[in-house]
Amino acid sequence: MHALAYDAEHQRVWVVGQYSATVLVLACADDPAAPATVVASFPVSVGASGIVLAEDGAGAWVDLAFDHAVARLDLPEESSGPALTEPTVVRARVEAARAQQLERFR
Repeated sequence: MHALAYDAEHQRVWVVGQYSATVLVLACADDPAAPATVVASFPVSVGASGIVLAEDGAGAWVDLAFDHAVARLDLPEESSGPALTEPTVVRARVEAARAQQLERFR
């Protein structure tokens, strides 16, 4: 695990696994002794290192540090079990910004 984000309104914890290359979304029970249930699992690249939740709690942005990219994760509609969902990865803007940064040092 590398980063956590808590959605208090929906009682969910988003867990970023830097080396497992996954982001898990867990639903927390009112009873602290009860186990959490997996709401969704997202495959991301190795090196995921940070997370920011959307205001509505239905999505998040994850920093894919090793790839110089950001992944947009959206929770699937209500379902009967955990969903494995592909993230939307935004690379073009990050790569362009990185190129601009590198150009400054030439």
